Amino acid sequence: MDPAGERLTLMEFLRRAEEGEYGDPLLGTCQARASSSSAATITKYFDKDGKEVKPGDLIEIFRPGYQHWAVYVGGGNIVHLRVAESWAGTGVVLKEKLQDVVEEDKWRVNNLLDNKYKHRPADDIVKEACSLVDAELKYNLLKYNSEHFATQLRYGKPGSRQEAKPGDLIEIFRRCYQHWAVYVGGGNVVHFVKARLRANTGKVLNQKFEDVLKQNKWKVNNLLDDKDPPRPANDIVKNARSLVDAELNYNLKKYNCEHFATEMRYGKRESQQVKKKAALVNAASGVLAAYGSMKN
Repeated sequence: MDPAGERLTLMEFLRRAEEGEYGDPLLGTCQARASSSSAATITKYFDKDGKEVKPGDLIEIFRPGYQHWAVYVGGGNIVHLRVAESWAGTGVVLKEKLQDVVEEDKWRVNNLLDNKYKHRPADDIVKEACSLVDAELKYNLLKYNSEHFATQLRYGKPGSRQEAKPGDLIEIFRRCYQHWAVYVGGGNVVHFVKARLRANTGKVLNQKFEDVLKQNKWKVNNLLDDKDPPRPANDIVKNARSLVDAELNYNLKKYNCEHFATEMRYGKRESQQVKKKAALVNAASGVLAAYGSMKN
């Protein structure tokens, strides 16, 4: 967010800074951070694979259900974009100790696009990252998340492997199960939800992805692509949207949100959750039966 309180994109923030709109103090702070970092006592840090971390490297942190990304700026510090506590499509850029952010999670150096794009000089990456600390930027889980932020700093262009495309299936990790939806573009998903008051009825909804996700983790998971070719993306989206507000028969075992999503993408309904639970039940039944025969 700029001094006037306007929420900006990263590119707009940097453009205004380069043009001197915020004056020299901002740039001076950035230079001081970069120089003090380089003058600090040299301590080497290594990821889980034994690779040394260097300023300008991208750090991939493995959270449950997703990956968080950051830029290493030296001295054991990282700069990263995190969702603001108020949410509302806002992210805040933070500079923190790598270990404080990682906590107990696994992490690694992953300059994932080095084989595709030429990365910027390390000093430029670090300087620009430090200049953005405490800035509030527009945040969107699908279009501009922590990975977009990190890759934009290293390569000059945002990118994310977690980015959804129209027709993709979205797996959302609820507390005791996974909810499924179809991404239809524009930040919206179409999904099948069980009606609260009618046990055997569900309704197809078109909602903003953030509203469906809430505080849960998620990933793109086109789980049957290796087995069944997906339908054309335009057909998937068109079919899903045509069913919005429709009330369909809901059955936890035979037609749930995952059945709906896979039917939209592949033309056939399937639920891995149901299959896994059925396999567990059968295994448990087999053990009990074997135990009963031993007693007899």
